[in-house]
Amino acid sequence: MPEREGPSGRLLLGGVWYFQLDEERTGEQRELPTVSDLTGWRQVAVPYVWNGDDTTRNRAAWGWYRKEFRLPEPPAGAPRPTLWRLRFLGVKERATVWLNGRLIGQHSGGYTPFELDAQGLRTRGVNRLVVRASTMRGPYDLSHWRFESRACRYGRGGWWNFGGIDREVEIRPVYGVDLERAQALPRLRCPRCPARLELRALLRNASRKPLAVTLHARVRAPDGRHVINEVIARRRLAAGERAWVEGSVVLGRAMLWEPARPALYDVSLTALGAPVVTTARGRAQLRRTAEATSATARANYHLNVGVRLLETRPGGILLLNGRPLSALGVSFHEDDPRLGSALGARERGWLVRRLRDLGATITRSHYPPHPALLEAFDRAGILYWAQPPVYQLSNGALNEAWVRRDALEAVRQMVEAQINHPSVVVWSLGNELALGDGRYAGGVGAGYERYVEAGVQLVRSLDPTRLVGIDRAAPEDPTRVWHPVFDLLDVLGVNEYFGWYRGRDSAAGAILDQFHKAYPDRPIVVTEFGAESTHEGPADRKGTYAFQTRYLLDHLAQFERRRWIAGSLVWILRDFRVNPDWTGGNPNQPTPPWNNKGLIDETGAPKPAYWELRKLFRARRGAARG
Repeated sequence: MPEREGPSGRLLLGGVWYFQLDEERTGEQRELPTVSDLTGWRQVAVPYVWNGDDTTRNRAAWGWYRKEFRLPEPPAGAPRPTLWRLRFLGVKERATVWLNGRLIGQHSGGYTPFELDAQGLRTRGVNRLVVRASTMRGPYDLSHWRFESRACRYGRGGWWNFGGIDREVEIRPVYGVDLERAQALPRLRCPRCPARLELRALLRNASRKPLAVTLHARVRAPDGRHVINEVIARRRLAAGERAWVEGSVVLGRAMLWEPARPALYDVSLTALGAPVVTTARGRAQLRRTAEATSATARANYHLNVGVRLLETRPGGILLLNGRPLSALGVSFHEDDPRLGSALGARERGWLVRRLRDLGATITRSHYPPHPALLEAFDRAGILYWAQPPVYQLSNGALNEAWVRRDALEAVRQMVEAQINHPSVVVWSLGNELALGDGRYAGGVGAGYERYVEAGVQLVRSLDPTRLVGIDRAAPEDPTRVWHPVFDLLDVLGVNEYFGWYRGRDSAAGAILDQFHKAYPDRPIVVTEFGAESTHEGPADRKGTYAFQTRYLLDHLAQFERRRWIAGSLVWILRDFRVNPDWTGGNPNQPTPPWNNKGLIDETGAPKPAYWELRKLFRARRGAARG
């Protein structure tokens, strides 16, 4: 499996898939969900996006995927599954799914996993799975709303409009009871206080009879020496019922997760179900039956959990496990020149190795990345600033109630998908909102204000253990820094490009001082700063490697003098595609469609700035470890 965590029993639907591009969107008229022959289809291997190597069109379309498969035969005497669940780790941007000619579900949101019951699945014989992936966008799309005639009217955003099944597809059996989702949130009052794990599980009775379900937790300490086995919840479920159950496990003095020592607890949840007996005598027997290994229903879920404490202090200080945080890192995009967003294990491994080699202690992306990347950040001790694909929406868009509902749903999907990862320290509500008004760092309109209020409330209801923030474009006018709605946030992200797009380098520190003055008790993270580079030349010429190096070191020096800056994130690790006419403010030798602010170019070759920042990041990380 590409990801280590999640429900047990998953099988990868790899091997041969078939694909055809449908730019005219006539696939349903041609009966592609049900057709049996392979005329017009070609072989691909999923994950696969149809425009992975595209650098000119960025066109929105439909793409059709098809997979024939048989279920494995269970061993002799083994129980047969009650049902099977299809699991998609990511389909851009909207998925419609048919199984054996039957429509079984849809999903909107290309960056988060989803599951569907495999209705109409044949336990014997060949099954045909058909998926339509759509990258069609609209004028109020959350991330790709800009007008572009070449992209089927709309579809341009801050990154390439990749389309298709760009993450793996799995199928898993369910035996009577299912553990559909599980959450483990560490709680502790102080770094040396006793800790506990709050555990939640979404149980489902997939059988046709009532079940009495017992939920067990097994927690193994990072050193492997201490193991806890406890029953944490019991619940009676009617046939077909879903319900959240909750419990907790006391850990005592915990081994804490932090970049220098990313300690992970191994958590396994097991749900055991037994038929409900209605007689008094049967009820007395019920508990013993449900806890027995011969229970008629069983499900397992595995997690790796880190215990850490995030706190803010007056003066804008952010504490991780009681120590002031000053993280250095770089953001990233899932964009490979050949594969597009359909990164495999090799490409994901390259990204993590580069972050570790650089000495980064924090990273960020504009959308939830592949689940395996979050797991790797957990193991590597790299903090992650999480963000939904809510990008540069204008005030006009945010004034629409249904746009805000869509944006909040993207936030919900992000939190639910990433809540168990200790690397996640901040839930951002979006990036550079109101910048889409055509004014640099546009003002906060009524809809924008309502969105922040609702977003803060939603995130805190889902996860009270982390910080809530937002990524704001720094304005040139200091009078536009403050707005009362941002007082609701725990932390502020600031994107600043002074000395690149406009203004002078020295203005970066001045505007950050204005942010600190407006929000004196809010930690600030510089979530973006950077400069394009494509060629050799003098340090005073924009677009040169020397200019980029000087620019980044100068800005980092300004940040370091301000103790209330809890983190600094260079934009970006590697060059990526934006749109066919992108120049990125580079007046000298831009290379459309590539955003050339990367420390590494699109071929994978580090630029001179990479090596200079590597020295700085490694020295800072070594000092923190010491």
